[in-house]
Parts: sequence; C-alpha cells; structure tokens
Amino acid sequence: MTHHHLRAWIAQATAVIAICAGVSAQDVPNAAPPGLAPEAQHAIAKAYPDALIQEANLQDDEVKYYDVQLNDGGREFLVRITADGTVLEVETYEHMKALPADVAATITAALPKGAKVVAVTKREVRARIRDEHVVPCTPPKTRYEVEYVGESARGSIEFGPNKAGRLVVKSRSEETVGEDGDAEE
Repeated sequence: MTHHHLRAWIAQATAVIAICAGVSAQDVPNAAPPGLAPEAQHAIAKAYPDALIQEANLQDDEVKYYDVQLNDGGREFLVRITADGTVLEVETYEHMKALPADVAATITAALPKGAKVVAVTKREVRARIRDEHVVPCTPPKTRYEVEYVGESARGSIEFGPNKAGRLVVKSRSEETVGEDGDAEE
C-alpha cells in the first residue's frame, strides 16, 4: 500500500469511527464524503491539511470532477478537482482590504460612482477541460468577480488578465433597482 493510499484509508477509517461515535464528518479534517475519489481526497489533504471537507459533489463536464467545499479555520472556499487529484480551480471569498493594492485599485476604478463592494470572489484557474482532456494553465490564471450595490443599481464585474497579464474588465452585468431595493422589471 502506498503512502497516499494509506493516508486516504486512514482518513476514511477515521470518518467511519467518528460517525459511529456520533461525530459529524464535518468535524474531522479531510474526512471524505461518500464517493470522493481517494486521489482527490489525498490531493486536498496535502494542499489543505487543516481544512474540513464540508461537501463534495460529482460533476460531469467532458471529464468527471468534484466541487469540494472546504472550511479552513472559518475561511470557506471551493476546490474543483478531478478524480486523479488534478486541481482545476480554487475559488476563495476575499475582502477588498486583503487584495493586492494594484488589484484593489483596478476594481475600484471600474466601479460605478458611489457603488460599494459587497462581495469579491477570487478564482485561480490551474487547469481547463478541453476535448475531454485536462490541460494545465501555466502559470495559473487569476480572475476576480466583484458584486456591488449603488444608489440605483446593483451588479457584478468580472476581471481577468489580458494578453500582457494586466487585470482588465472581462464582463459586466447590472440591473436597476427601485426605491425598495428590488430589481425593476
């Protein structure tokens, strides 16, 4: 038995013991939900040793992969990972103050006047699925999606790198809101 198979087996055995003892799998670091491939679990345990696996859902988009929700000390994030342990994407939820200064400046400049940021999602794309194959992105591509609200509108802006590697606006969506804060039709 190889080291990573042993580690996966130990994690699964720990989850079974915890369930028998009345402890939730969410309380055991890297406890595998039913159906999560051992190689995917091992890759997650190696990259995020203290994270708790909250949920794992199998997706089938040319190549099967899992959307795995993790919690690491209160910080929740999503890892998209193939059954063989290749990480496709990592999505984290960020605070504007924690972003690099140039990223925060680019985001702020693109916001409508008076708008306030309500959420920032950072997505690091490490590999893509093309023609039923996983193709690594070297270097990984980082994108940000920013949700905002203003006096009369709310929306989102997606930022990504241009060919020179600079962060630029890739797409926008916005809807007008009425006095009650609901979207107008």
